[in-house]
Amino acid sequence: MKLRPYQQQLVDGMLAEWRSGARRIAAVMATGGGKTPTAMTVAEMSLRQGLPVLWIAHRTELIDQAIDKAEQVAEPGRRIGRLQGARKQWRAEIVVASIQTASTAATLSLLRTRRWGLIIVDETHHIVADTYLRVLRELGAFQPDGPLVLGVTATLDRSDGLALGQVFERIVEPRIGLVDLIRSTPPYLVPPRGIRVRIAELDLDRVRRTAGDLNSG
Repeated sequence: MKLRPYQQQLVDGMLAEWRSGARRIAAVMATGGGKTPTAMTVAEMSLRQGLPVLWIAHRTELIDQAIDKAEQVAEPGRRIGRLQGARKQWRAEIVVASIQTASTAATLSLLRTRRWGLIIVDETHHIVADTYLRVLRELGAFQPDGPLVLGVTATLDRSDGLALGQVFERIVEPRIGLVDLIRSTPPYLVPPRGIRVRIAELDLDRVRRTAGDLNSG
């Protein structure tokens, strides 16, 4: 898969940070910019050195997407496994895992038997949750000779104020934003179109507001 110029820029930035000594970096890209194929390109670099890759996500649709992109980007014949629920394909070259499964004691005992070259965390603003930190610690991601860590997200912040800096040492961003992706020639993204839906019988007058928004309860 040929990367777009800004995706290649992001990959080059990651490699430069790792070469400078950083071990754990976050890559930020606007929604729709192609974070998954970009990260999978880096994963393939690890595989070429004979080091397996662990990709972690928290929802089934993200796991499905990662496996689909891995099949598109990886060299023919690569073994791509799913680690989710009862499916324990942990011996594959690329293992795409749910954090719910990967963080269990039984699964971690399997994962610790391998020397991982790269751990990729999708929607990485979740990475300071106890489950993610448990996996990173158990697999040696905070050790000087442990696996490299790459976090990918469109929103590198958390509403609860927990510091992502306790994991990441550097941040890499392409010099292109969401508006640029829409206005480029040719455009990488289609312009958004908002649709307002009116429901005649809906009455929100009695719903209180919390923090400036309607109270979901």
